[in-house]
Formats: sequence, structure tokens, C-alpha cells
Amino acid sequence: MLLAGVVLLAAAVVVTVILVRRHTKADTSAVTNPDTSVTAVETAATQPSTVTAAVPADTVSTDPVETQPPDTITASSVTNDTAFVPDQPLGTYYETLAGHNGPVTAVAFSGDGRRLATAGVDGKAIVWEVATGTQIAQLIGHSGIINALAFSPDGRSVATAGEDTTVRLWDAATGKQQHKFIGHIDVVTSVHFSTDGSRLVSASSDGTARVWDVRKDAAGGVYAGEKGRLNFADFSPDGQWIVGGGDDASTLLWHVDDPGNPIRLDGHEGSVRIGAFSPDGTLVLSGGDDARILVWSTETDQLVYNLGNIEGGVVSATFSHDGARLMANGYDRTAALWDVATGQLLGDLGPHDDVVYTAVFSSDDRKVVTASGDGTARIWDVSPGTPIGVQVALLQNNSPVHSAVFSADGHLVATANDGGEVLIWSGG
Repeated sequence: MLLAGVVLLAAAVVVTVILVRRHTKADTSAVTNPDTSVTAVETAATQPSTVTAAVPADTVSTDPVETQPPDTITASSVTNDTAFVPDQPLGTYYETLAGHNGPVTAVAFSGDGRRLATAGVDGKAIVWEVATGTQIAQLIGHSGIINALAFSPDGRSVATAGEDTTVRLWDAATGKQQHKFIGHIDVVTSVHFSTDGSRLVSASSDGTARVWDVRKDAAGGVYAGEKGRLNFADFSPDGQWIVGGGDDASTLLWHVDDPGNPIRLDGHEGSVRIGAFSPDGTLVLSGGDDARILVWSTETDQLVYNLGNIEGGVVSATFSHDGARLMANGYDRTAALWDVATGQLLGDLGPHDDVVYTAVFSSDDRKVVTASGDGTARIWDVSPGTPIGVQVALLQNNSPVHSAVFSADGHLVATANDGGEVLIWSGG
């Protein structure tokens, strides 16, 4: 489960603010292709002052575990007497990572969970060894805020995208810059690897998405929206398609070999903020400022479901890893889950006491972690056959939590809060 080793606990890391949203019950009258179904986007000083007995990940309880880090975490309070111990209860607090001079804008685990990458407004990214809390490498080169980062599938490289209009590729072990991709003429808003790790796709406020060959240090196609900034771009699972969306209120699908002829999926009435392919590539979800969550068939390019409204606009939405469920969260202080095969609302996770900024599934789809402006992250049991909305762990932070992510094996959770801290917890 967790790595053995001494933990060097530290402090002070900051987190960025992510946008927000809310929901209503699915509108199944919007189904235009009812036969479509799926078999089924961005991871201590002293011991916690209060830690109660935690509930194992597979235990359903109406009395969630509450854990919290020390009230104050400073560099001078770092000790070396805490270690990662395997099989710790769900929600156990491990350590705080410190190293950024300002808010942290992005967090990601490597595929094996041994490393964590963070990026910030200070223009640097840091790769950490999770088991010891030590810095492996600092990735220095951007001249402004880093907006996004991603580990390569093999964990050897980290890609970053910044307000300096560049996309950069780094050696995760040494911090050496491997490639600097130049082509965008405005802020780069997102970056993602293809599944095989051979290419990157980036989106920019210049209204384009660009594909980069990481093996040849070369640019691929330029994929343009019709007007305004492009908020995101990502590959399909097979790497043959790109989904993007932006200020022109449309969701766009490009074949990688035909950048000049996008397929427009029209249904939003405001900027499209998020989009993602289902794991089998047959569906695409989109969410925007108009508060709608829409699901489209990639086989017919038709609307399958209008899942309702996320009040205040959509911040994030995602498919489960098996593709059977879809989740979105927002200003109503909850995360909502839907059944992908039927479009029916399954239930809500919450409420938090403030907006929910992030909601993500664990790799086995049995848990969800939510992050909120109320200063907490919460872990929920969403195992098949269990009631929706059972909270099993409360991860108490010292300030609003803007990001939370599971490691790939689900054994760790990283939370990033507004007080400049990235905290590591047991994911069960």
C-alpha cells in the first residue's frame, strides 16, 4: 500500500482557485439517441493535533472520520519522526509539502504514486518524493504563472503550460528542460498527454489548440476555434480525436489529421469551460457558463442527454474510469452523479458548507473526493450497491481547499488549500 520510509514534513504551499458550479435532475427528454450506452478535463510538520479513529475505505458509516493537520505548520516545526506506514486508516494525515512562493495552480501524481508534481504562480514547478516529502527537482524556466501540468504516462516527464505562451517538457528526475514548444501567442490554458505519451495537446487564449510531438521536438497541427479563447483541449483515448471548447459557445471535435474541419457540437449558450471523452471514446461531455451539462455521441455527433443545470456555471465534470457514471459539481455545495446509460440522476454528495471546487473518482470508482471553499476535502463511498452520499472521511484543512486528487492506486490523496499548503492523506 503506502511506501515505507521516514517522512520529512514541511509547510507552506499555496493553491489556486478553481471555478465553480451546481446541478439539477437530468432532463431525459433531451435524449436524441436513446440506444447509445457506455459500458463503463487535472493529484508535516508535527503530527495532527486531532486525529480520530478512521473508517476503512470499504466501510459505510454515517459518522465520518475527521482528521486535521496541526493548527500551524511552519518550516521550524518540521520533524523527522513521522513515517508512512502501510495500511493506515482512510483519511490519516501524513505530511505537508512546502516550496512555492505563492498559490499552487496545479497538482498531479505520477502513475505509480511515488511522486507528486506541483506548479504555482511563482513560475516554477516542483517534483516531490511523496514518501519523504523531499524535493526531487525544481523545474525552472517559465517567466510567468504556470497554469497546468501533467505527468507523462510512464512518469518520466512532466509537461507544463504557462502564461508566457510556452509549453515545456521536463525530465521528472533531474529537472532538466527537454523541450520548449513555441507557437501560441497568448496564455496557455491546458496541456495533456496522449495515452501513448508521444504527443501533447495544449489550448490557449489565442483561440487555438496545438499538438506537439515530444519525441521530435516538433509542432503538429494547429486547431482553431471560431472566436475567442480556447479554455481546454484533450485527446480521445485512441489519440485520433481532440475535444476543445471556448468562448464561441461550441464544443469542437477535430480529427488529428484534419485540423481545418472541426465538428461543431452546438447546445451551449455561453463559454464552454470543460469537456472530456468517455473511456471508450463513444461519448463526449461538455459543461459551460450557461450551467448546462451536455453529453454527445461521437458516432452520430448528436446530443444524447441534457443532464440539467449546474447553478452558477460548470467548473469541472468527469466520467468514472469504467464509464458507467458521470459527475459534476458546483455552487450548490454538492457533487452530483448520473448514470451514463440512462441519464438518470443517482444522487448528490454533500452538502459542503461552501462551493465545491473539485470532485474526482478514485481509480476503482468506489470513492470520490471533493474539495470545497469551506476548508475541507471529503471522501465519499460511491461503491455500487451503497447509498449515494455516505461520507467516510473529513479532511480538515486550515483554509479553503481548491484541489484534491487521488493517486492512481487510490492509496493517497493530495489536497491543496488557499493557505499555501499541499497536504498528503491516506486514501484507504
